[in-house]
Amino acid sequence: MTQPPDRSSGRADDTTSGDGFSARFDALFTVVGNPPVKSVLRAANARVRPGARPITAQRISDWRRGNRVPATFDSVRPVLDVLISEGRRRAAEDPRIDRSLLDPARWHAEWKAARAEPTVVDANRQPYCGLSAYRADDAELFFGRDKARFQLHQLVSAAEESGTTALVLLLGTRGVGKSSLLAAGLQADPGLRTPIRMTPNDDPVFTLHTALARTSSAGRRLLLIDQGERLYTLCTREELRRQFLAELAALAAPDAQPPTTIVLAVDTAYLPELSQNSLLMTAVRNRSMVLEPMADPELREAIVRPAAATGLRVEDSLIEILLQDLTILDSQNTVRLATLSYVLAATWENRRGRTLTLAAYRETGGVAGAFADRSELIWSGLSDFERQVVRYVMTALTIAGPTAVHSHPVPEIVLLEESEDPSYTEIVLARMIKDRIVVRRNADIELVHDLVLTSWPRMVGWLAEEKEFAPARQRIEADARQWVREDRPDTLLYTRTRLEDAADLIRRPGSTNRLTREFVAVSLARHRKQVLRRRVVLAAVVLLAVCLLVLTTVVITLQVAG
Repeated sequence: MTQPPDRSSGRADDTTSGDGFSARFDALFTVVGNPPVKSVLRAANARVRPGARPITAQRISDWRRGNRVPATFDSVRPVLDVLISEGRRRAAEDPRIDRSLLDPARWHAEWKAARAEPTVVDANRQPYCGLSAYRADDAELFFGRDKARFQLHQLVSAAEESGTTALVLLLGTRGVGKSSLLAAGLQADPGLRTPIRMTPNDDPVFTLHTALARTSSAGRRLLLIDQGERLYTLCTREELRRQFLAELAALAAPDAQPPTTIVLAVDTAYLPELSQNSLLMTAVRNRSMVLEPMADPELREAIVRPAAATGLRVEDSLIEILLQDLTILDSQNTVRLATLSYVLAATWENRRGRTLTLAAYRETGGVAGAFADRSELIWSGLSDFERQVVRYVMTALTIAGPTAVHSHPVPEIVLLEESEDPSYTEIVLARMIKDRIVVRRNADIELVHDLVLTSWPRMVGWLAEEKEFAPARQRIEADARQWVREDRPDTLLYTRTRLEDAADLIRRPGSTNRLTREFVAVSLARHRKQVLRRRVVLAAVVLLAVCLLVLTTVVITLQVAG
């Protein structure tokens, strides 16, 4: 009869079930003195490969309790490495410690055996990913993309059988779900290939070499490159970009060893950039697929089936109302899927027993409430200076009409040039685009959706504060831009009457941009000069009048005396 693990000394547990994996995992924690999870997380996440999903306290808790088995060994390996390293140090002083707990090969075998078992339904497991993209670990909860997943697998197989460069492009608008399909649809089900995942940064060549160095497989590799548009946003050195693409071509060549298939996910907004490279343009024409927004039947699957996979059910009325509410966001909107997943996660938190109800959904505030919560969550992670920039950008992207405030696209270059700190604003703006608070359309920046104007209380408050001054702000900003366009002539500077309103405006924090401040400051300086000049002239006139009066008095006095 199998004995339970000795949690006090870390004795071996020979069971190879999912429960066995969790028991041994918990025993390993005990062996190293049950260190704080936060310290383990810091050390483990420092070992996570670039582009991989960070390890969380919840995942470690699930693995220890047996609620789930890691979907890939790589996902748990960083934690094991941290614990094993500490365990080996302790084992040098305590011979009673079970050495099998410190053997990575044994852990890999335990994981494989645990993964071979059927998944146990757990109603306490979160079935939705909220604002996060699906990762390989979430594959058993990834629904609604069967057609796209099949198409991508077919495209990968066709590329490998073509005898040409095995490079596939996964195209789609930002927020449509490319990262989730890449991870939960392909990385989690690579077939006989060894998956390698990476995300480009400012030095994509180094990131590529690092990702490849972590894989020693001699079989076919599957290189998954997420957020390929970063080649054009984060990598500013053209030579590095060319070198990276040249290395991709060599890796995916039909005679390369080991053979490698590459799947590159790219935002369709960057198709013009892709056309500048022959390798990528060939892939666009011959080996690419466009991931379309999810249709209603697919959305139904994404709502119902993750809940069913964890032993829950969803009320029919909730499904209908949720799909109806979701039409506020059109199918191409970049936050549509994230908002759906977020509101589902919030509804799950409010569930009644094993059922996700319409009442629980309404308690979350619905789609509009989820949109507001998402915005506030992003805001809470900003520094004070970042918040100043965000407020500047958000209010700059609005225009006050006679009865309401509307979103108003502004050229990106204008936002940067008129900001207090263009370099820092560029960094914060990139983060806002990444977090999908705003979107870039061609050369313009605009709010992700008009919902932000009415649903996010913080934005509503800003607009209320700006209401009295918004028309004046817009007029002064337009005048300042014209002043710059015409090479800053004095004739366009404000005179005393208009200057009073402008001076009041620039004293309000967050209400104006750098260009407006400069325009008003120069107008004020010119006005002061003019006032000073008038005073000098007036003083001279008065002095002259006094002198003439004195002279006249002297002349008259002399005449009388004579």
